[in-house]
Amino acid sequence: MQGVSLNRWDIPDELIEQYRLSERITRRDNGPLEVQFLYRKRPRLLPVWYGGSLVLMPWLGWCPLEELEAGVWKEKHPKRVDIPATYCIDRGIWYQINEGVQGVIVRRQVYPITIPSSNYYRVMTRSQRMPLLIGEQF
Repeated sequence: MQGVSLNRWDIPDELIEQYRLSERITRRDNGPLEVQFLYRKRPRLLPVWYGGSLVLMPWLGWCPLEELEAGVWKEKHPKRVDIPATYCIDRGIWYQINEGVQGVIVRRQVYPITIPSSNYYRVMTRSQRMPLLIGEQF
């Protein structure tokens, strides 16, 4: 996963202004306005539900679920969070999702959780890993 997008109206105006997100606002065909959060776009940010509020946090990398479950991240004290999204992108392929991606926060920085790609996802994106989606699978 190299980015997510979220419906513009799901992001409070205060966050749009505070993080100067207006340059990230785009429209897909005739769809609603959306804000894109791409790993290649600096500053690297992701929307996160944290403490009952939508916040933006620095996106530092990815967290393999296997490492999380094996305790490799234990000393970092990761906290599981939801990264809301309506679309994700991987290797140039945008795909729609229902709720978002699971992630972890370490020291106020977010890492999307990844799992080995399903055959469908691997064919679609040519990627060996895929995001751990909230409430759905490919």
